[in-house]
Amino acid sequence: MKNKNKLVCGLIVVFVIAAIVGLVWYKLETRQVYILDIPNSYNLSSISYELESGSVTVMTEEEMDKVLNGIYDLNLSTKSVSVQDYPTDVEQLVAIRFYYKEEDTVGNIYIYKKKDKYYLEEPYNGIYKITEENYNYIINLVKE
Repeated sequence: MKNKNKLVCGLIVVFVIAAIVGLVWYKLETRQVYILDIPNSYNLSSISYELESGSVTVMTEEEMDKVLNGIYDLNLSTKSVSVQDYPTDVEQLVAIRFYYKEEDTVGNIYIYKKKDKYYLEEPYNGIYKITEENYNYIINLVKE
């Protein structure tokens, strides 16, 4: 009888552990995937980069398409959500602002370095890991 109780307790422990592992795996695998929301140039009046060296603004549709397509071509997606207006405790922060024609509103994305890794963040959407090369590529879209 004692061995039977030990076997039942052991099976219960194994079942509980398996249920917890299964639940954690399910939560991780079914998290929402966030896709970067890039506007169309025909909806924008300009795009501004706020760099450490100053601000750079592009206003022609051709220049804006170059910037938007360059960022879009990175094909970014993530499961990390952004829950704030502005990244904090970061280095090399560059704010990219999208000025809309009709709504008289501004959309923002930020690229930055944090703990030797690079990110692109769209507030209240996602935090996307990028490479240092991607970081420099995005900045150079307005410098070329």
